[in-house]
Amino acid sequence: MEKAYEEYFEGLADGEEALSFAEFVEVLS
Repeated sequence: MEKAYEEYFEGLADGEEALSFAEFVEVLS
C-alpha cells in the first residue's frame, strides 16, 4: 500500500494537490 502511494506521489504533476496517505487509502478501499 505504501509502495502504491509512493508511486502515486511520484506520478503527480508539479503543483498538483496530493491526497494525504489516509485519504489515498480511503479512495482505494
